[in-house]
Amino acid sequence: MLKKPGLAKKIAHTLMAMSIVYSSGINVVVNEVYAQEIITSSNKTIKKSGDPGHSYYEAGGITDGGSVEVNGVIDSSSNLSAADDIEVKAAGGEGGDDNGSSPTTMQGSNGGDGVAKITIDESLSSVTLGKLMVSAYGGANGSVYQGTAGTNGAATAYGLQLKHDLSISVADIGISAKTNKSSSSIVINNNARSQAVGVGVQFDGGKVSFTGTKMKLTAIGASGSSSAPSSTITAACDGGAVASYGFRVQDGEATIQMSDKISFGETFGSAGDSLTYMAGSGVAGGNGGEMTVFGVEVNGGIAHLDLQDIGNDSSNYFVGGAGGGGQSIDGTVADRAGTGGDGGKTTVAGIHTAGGSVDGTVGQIKLSVKSGRGGEGGRVNNINKIGGSGGDGGDIYSAGIKADAGRLQLTVAGVDLETTGGSGGNISQLETYGSQSSHATVTATGVQKSGGTGGAAFAAGVDNRGGSSDVTAAGLVKVTAHGGGGGEMEIYGQLVLDNASMNVMKAECISGVGGVATAAGLRNTAGTLTADVQKLEITAVGGNGATGGSTYSYAGLDGGLGGAAVAYGINVASGLVESITATEIAVTCTGGAGGAGGGSSVLSDSSDGGAGRVGGNGSNGADGTAYGVGNSGGLLKHLSIGSITAAAVGGAGGAGGFVQKGITATAGGIGGNGGNGGNAYAYGVWCSGAAAVTAVAADTVTATAKAGDAGLGAAVNSGNVLNGVAITGAAGTKGEEAKAYGIYADQGAVIELGEKTTGSGITIGAQATNGETVNEAYAVYAGNGGTVLFHTDAVLNGDGSGGTDNDVVTALADGTLGFSGTSADRSVTGGALRLTGSNEFRVTTDLANNGADKFTFAKLAAGSSTEAQYITVGYDKSFDGSSLSSINGDVTVLTVSDLNGQNLDNFVGKKTTLDNPLERFTATPTVVTNGNDVKITQIDFAKNTDGNTASETAMTLSDAQMAMGSMWRIEGNNLMKRMGELRSDKEAAKGGVWARYYRGELSADSAYDRNFSQDYTAFQGGIDKVQDFKGGKLYTGIAVNRIDSNAGYTAGSGDLSSTGIGLYASWLGSKGHYLDIIARGSKLTNDFKLVDLSGNAAKADYDTWAYGISAEYGYRQDLNAGWFVEPQAELSLGHMGSADYTTSNEVSVKQDSVNSAVTRIGILGGKEFTIGGRPSNAYVKASLLHDFGGNGGATAYYGTDSLALQTGDLTGTWYEIGLGANLGIAKNSNLYFDALKTFNGTVRTDWQFNAGLRFTF
Repeated sequence: MLKKPGLAKKIAHTLMAMSIVYSSGINVVVNEVYAQEIITSSNKTIKKSGDPGHSYYEAGGITDGGSVEVNGVIDSSSNLSAADDIEVKAAGGEGGDDNGSSPTTMQGSNGGDGVAKITIDESLSSVTLGKLMVSAYGGANGSVYQGTAGTNGAATAYGLQLKHDLSISVADIGISAKTNKSSSSIVINNNARSQAVGVGVQFDGGKVSFTGTKMKLTAIGASGSSSAPSSTITAACDGGAVASYGFRVQDGEATIQMSDKISFGETFGSAGDSLTYMAGSGVAGGNGGEMTVFGVEVNGGIAHLDLQDIGNDSSNYFVGGAGGGGQSIDGTVADRAGTGGDGGKTTVAGIHTAGGSVDGTVGQIKLSVKSGRGGEGGRVNNINKIGGSGGDGGDIYSAGIKADAGRLQLTVAGVDLETTGGSGGNISQLETYGSQSSHATVTATGVQKSGGTGGAAFAAGVDNRGGSSDVTAAGLVKVTAHGGGGGEMEIYGQLVLDNASMNVMKAECISGVGGVATAAGLRNTAGTLTADVQKLEITAVGGNGATGGSTYSYAGLDGGLGGAAVAYGINVASGLVESITATEIAVTCTGGAGGAGGGSSVLSDSSDGGAGRVGGNGSNGADGTAYGVGNSGGLLKHLSIGSITAAAVGGAGGAGGFVQKGITATAGGIGGNGGNGGNAYAYGVWCSGAAAVTAVAADTVTATAKAGDAGLGAAVNSGNVLNGVAITGAAGTKGEEAKAYGIYADQGAVIELGEKTTGSGITIGAQATNGETVNEAYAVYAGNGGTVLFHTDAVLNGDGSGGTDNDVVTALADGTLGFSGTSADRSVTGGALRLTGSNEFRVTTDLANNGADKFTFAKLAAGSSTEAQYITVGYDKSFDGSSLSSINGDVTVLTVSDLNGQNLDNFVGKKTTLDNPLERFTATPTVVTNGNDVKITQIDFAKNTDGNTASETAMTLSDAQMAMGSMWRIEGNNLMKRMGELRSDKEAAKGGVWARYYRGELSADSAYDRNFSQDYTAFQGGIDKVQDFKGGKLYTGIAVNRIDSNAGYTAGSGDLSSTGIGLYASWLGSKGHYLDIIARGSKLTNDFKLVDLSGNAAKADYDTWAYGISAEYGYRQDLNAGWFVEPQAELSLGHMGSADYTTSNEVSVKQDSVNSAVTRIGILGGKEFTIGGRPSNAYVKASLLHDFGGNGGATAYYGTDSLALQTGDLTGTWYEIGLGANLGIAKNSNLYFDALKTFNGTVRTDWQFNAGLRFTF
């Protein structure tokens, strides 16, 4: 079914282009021209192949294969129905072959590219189609037997490529992209195979409504080997990359609905080249091709999703390319075999945003994926040389949702990720045969060959890396990451080395290390994240170290080290986490096990008992580290979790290697020693760094750590007739330490804790076991300025398994433990209290009624600090900042049942600063100790003496007023910013519509010696007409604008906006003069919140109107060779109205109006040029600005008190520099952009980027 569009199409396109500028910046798409063929009901299958290249025996000699680009077009003549299946296939031609018996060329031929796609003619507005099958095949490069091989052809397949307003319905979509290569080729210079790319549907513009059933994609890279008959080869060819995308939104607005799954079939990067024997030093194998897969990718524009499941068929065929084998050699003693190539890296995500906006629903995202294995090192056909090292396994990245930029608001059914790093490649074997009576020798030293390191694995359910993301997961978020195993070495055949040679092997051949595994449920490294999930089940397992090679010589080789494992339920590295809710977080990690030692076996003598033989040593297991919640520098504003568990297990040490004896002999060998276990560290909630603030509401937090088991030495076993161990090898040790922390705050970090279920309190437990020397369980640790505050009752002596254990420690080391908020009846009950340095215990009191929060501990740990320990008051119920000078009472705030031979006489009161809603005061408690108790008997209040009596509320009011003025200044105008270049292009210098988008960040020095930061995003659009006037052109028009801004204050944040309209008149003289006048009015809104020093939250919002008029004059002087210079002057007058409002903590504010008078003088210089014959220019600019206006005043009232607020200074002088360009991109279109920065002044624009489009008619 086909339908043409309505008459409003051109207007809609103009508005759409303006929305693109606003939502995603400028994205100019340049498409290649394709050979088109109309798809009709009688021509539903289109298959085209490029011409094959000529081979050596054909006329004209060897030539490249031809490329073919097929675009199946559906237009008004197609006459298709939903029952019509469509197939489009493009196959690049194969390159011509050379003569293997008598080579004729030094340069092999290239294979042709294959590109296939289906597009919809822009005359149609509605289309209904059946099943679509699109496939593309890259042609193989021709064979070559000397010199350099050509490149195989690339393959690119698009199911649909859409770029105009359209409603389209499709049944199934099948996509296949595959590359091929010659099996007979030589590669001198390092390069890579061409890539295979498959895209289900790509949206390049327009407003598209898409409905489909299911989609399946495959992308396969070509693999092969290169022979090397001479020493001329210098580098092997890397494998080609593959990429597969279900839906890809580049521009426009796409509404996508699917009734069945998006699935990925066979998808793997091509293997790097493996090289055959040569004389001389060997060449490294090629690296495996990378694999990239995204179910949905949004790079720009807007996507609305209604999708079912996203997943792959099998992890065995969903991998990065394998590394190629290193080149084997047959040369002199000094020659070395080639290293294996590294495995191809893998990047996979269900949903990926790199810009634009996406919203909607998605089913289950389930992906099981591996990265490429490392290639094996080259072999050596000579007994006295060691083979090449194995290549490293490919690293892997996987995510359910990966947000690099843009805006995302999605609901998913669940996430299930299984992610495995590539295995390290093996050290090549020694393969020349020897005999037991004729020992071989290895003399090479200093070659340090090793098995490849296992690939690192990273997996995250949601990975927000710079976007603004809001995610809801209705079901389980399950994430598992496995590090790749290390590469091994084996000495094959019946090769027997003498003892000296075996010592060389043990020194020079290192078994591969396991890969690191990192898993996270939710991660935020930049931007803003909000999430609501059911359960986070997170597992990380480090890669196992390689098993040591077994030999027929006197000793086995040692095993390789295990890979570390790190797992997070929630990981905040930076940025802002607004809110996360979940029923449960369960995190488990296990360090990779150390590799077992290799064995030593007798060759064939049944009477040989293995005397003088020793098994290889097992290696050490790796550390395991688990975080329920980890925050190293972000702001986690609200986290509500039913239970948090973090369990860490150290990797087990590898077992010692065996000795094998003859069947009738008496055992005489020594078993290999076992390796040591890895350490274990578990953190329920971990927060470090002064910038890190974490607020958690949970019912239980539990951390358990178990150090890794010791590897056992190979043991005597008389019941095994082949066991030649007479002396059991020494066992390794268990992991050195196991440490578990329920709560950990360090380096100035702040953690605020409360209950999730009302009345339940929060229970925090820890358990540490199996450590060889250290087993430490901490319910709470606050050190180096770290602070832990409780909103509700808490129990701090959980044993990690539901019981209690008074040996669980609450440890303070120059830290703070306390209560926040205004309630004065909460309790914290703990086991052992350990004090190091001076610490602070903060309580809320109701001293007039003998009430207060209270700490109770079972015992004081031995050796606790005798330095001063401070009791401070965070808030008192009676304190309202009035004329009170002191409060008296008698209340116990800390009890320690067992002082362990110590006392509490070092507990003293300390002055703190408090806020009432309007002013700042100090409170100093009088503290007395009475045996096991610490009491407060009096609190003395006084005015703050540091010169600042304003409360946090008052100071934030002042900051918010200045931020409003800063946003009004952001709207400051100049002509080129608003409308682009009108003078140079006669087509552009007509009436038209225009739109511009700009973003930036500013920093301000505000009142009270404070500062704040502010970012903003803005859109302007307008329409004008032009007429001749006074020897020039006069533009008169109307403009609208919208600015959204976020401000970060010292103890709060704000959201601001401006919505306005303006009228403008711009005159451009014929001799270079111009005058621009604009009058504007805007409604400004300000919404902010804060938390004061007493822990009380407050918020407010208000709005006002602002008006302004500005005039800009300039003169462009043309110089030689297209250069020009332009002096400018501008005057801008503005008025921002007054406002009266009341905060939630009952502070009334009367804010005066503010007048501004900004002058600007500047100079701009640049050069004219053309793009496709269209006039364009680029320029740099500099300006001096001064505001002669005022700052406005404000007064705050609370009860009968009032306070005249200091206000930020918006007046003064500042400087601006910038650069930009105006580009004529089409006959009636002009693209313009600039970037600027300001210096000096109290308000500084750190950066601003401005981009716009003007369309004329």
